[in-house]
Amino acid sequence: MSTVLTVTAFWVLLTSSMNNDPDPKKPLAAAELQKNIQGKWLFRGLSLEGMSAPSAVSSTIHHSFTPLANRFHLQLNGTIVDAGLPTREAKSGTGFIEFLSDSTYMIYDAGGRFITGSFHAETGDSISLNCFGSLSSINMADGNLQVRICHSGKLPPVLVSGTKEAPLPEEERTAILCRNWYLSTEGNGDDVLGESLYMTEKGRLQTFFQDSIACAFTPSGTFLMQRFEKGVLKSAGIANWKWHPTEPNRFIYYRYDKPIDDNRSARLKELNPVLLKMQELVDENEDGMDEEWNWVLRPAR
Repeated sequence: MSTVLTVTAFWVLLTSSMNNDPDPKKPLAAAELQKNIQGKWLFRGLSLEGMSAPSAVSSTIHHSFTPLANRFHLQLNGTIVDAGLPTREAKSGTGFIEFLSDSTYMIYDAGGRFITGSFHAETGDSISLNCFGSLSSINMADGNLQVRICHSGKLPPVLVSGTKEAPLPEEERTAILCRNWYLSTEGNGDDVLGESLYMTEKGRLQTFFQDSIACAFTPSGTFLMQRFEKGVLKSAGIANWKWHPTEPNRFIYYRYDKPIDDNRSARLKELNPVLLKMQELVDENEDGMDEEWNWVLRPAR
C-alpha cells in the first residue's frame, strides 16, 4: 500500500513539475517575431501626440534649403513634440515604424515626431520598446501588420494597422551603403561642422558646436542623420532614400508627403566598405545657381 502511495505521489510531483515548466515554444515564437518584424511598416495617420518620453531620442521636423548635411533636420527636444504641421496633414500623412537587424527601432509619425531605441520580442505577439513602451497583440499576415501601441505612461493603448514597405533591391551597392557612417572634414565636411542651432524643450533656439555628424542608410529606404557636440546628440534628421531609376551611382532622398524630385539626389563618386564619397548640386540661395558640395564619409566604429 505504501509503495502504491509513494509511486502515486512521485507521479503527481513529476506531472506538476512538468506542467510548471515554461512552454518551450514561447522562446522560439519570440525569436521568430524578432526576425519577422524586421523592416519598415507604413501607417496612415500614425500619431504619437501626447506620448512623451523624456529619456528618449526624439525630435520635431523643420525643413531648410541647405545641403544634404543640413536638409530634413529635426530639432531634438528630449521629448516627442508637435511639428506644427496642419491637422489635415497630420491625420492623413504617412508615418512608419522600422525594425532593424541590430535590434534598433525607429518611429516617425504623421506629425513629424520621431523616436528611436532598442527593441526586444518578449513573446510571439509582443515587443518591448526601450525608451518608449511596448507593442502588443501583434498580428502579421500577407504584408499587413496590426499592432497595439502601449506607451509606458498612463495613456490608453492605440490600435493601428499598416503595410510593409518593399525593401530596396538586394544587391552589392545596397549592402555596402546600408551601414553607419560618419562625416569627415574632407571635401565640404569642414564647412558644415562648427557652430549650429538646436531647439530647446521650451522652443527656443540655442547654439551648439557641431563637432561630428553621423548618418545611416537602411535597406528599407530610411536615411537618418545625427549631429553631436562632444559626444552628446543635439539634433537629428530623417528622410527616405532610393536608387535613381536611370543612374546606378545616384540615390534620391525625399519625404512621403512631397512629390519625388529626381534632382534632390546625391551622386556616389566612390563606394566601398571603408569609404563613401558623395557629391550634390544644391541651389542653396534659391537663385537658380547650383553649388557643388562634396562629402567624404567613413564607417562608424
